[in-house]
Amino acid sequence: MHLPEAHTDFLLAITGEELGFVGVTMVLVLEALIIGSAMRISYNALKRRQMRMSYTAFGIGVVFIAQTIINAAMNMGAIPTKGLTMPFFSYGGSSMLISLVMVALLLKIYKESPEIEKSQCRYY
Repeated sequence: MHLPEAHTDFLLAITGEELGFVGVTMVLVLEALIIGSAMRISYNALKRRQMRMSYTAFGIGVVFIAQTIINAAMNMGAIPTKGLTMPFFSYGGSSMLISLVMVALLLKIYKESPEIEKSQCRYY
């Protein structure tokens, strides 16, 4: 099978060719860890009733889920080529930059969510 632009959108297929099932599984497990962390951060903020932070973290997790599923399906030939990159894995400078900004936002929510709750409880 000929892969057009094998170094960009089809990097998961090349990983499967070179490293096999174990390599592709490791990539998908690492993506799942990022997504799971985003969802956990969202849930913790939701428990603290910080809706804006919770929805932001949830939205970031959904973006990562969608990009991962669409890119994997595209590499398997299940859907037509869309041009979406696999977060933190495929080639693309602007995609990597935006993914890093989203993770920075997640880390900021993770860090500041408990502090906001403590400062709000002081006044009651």
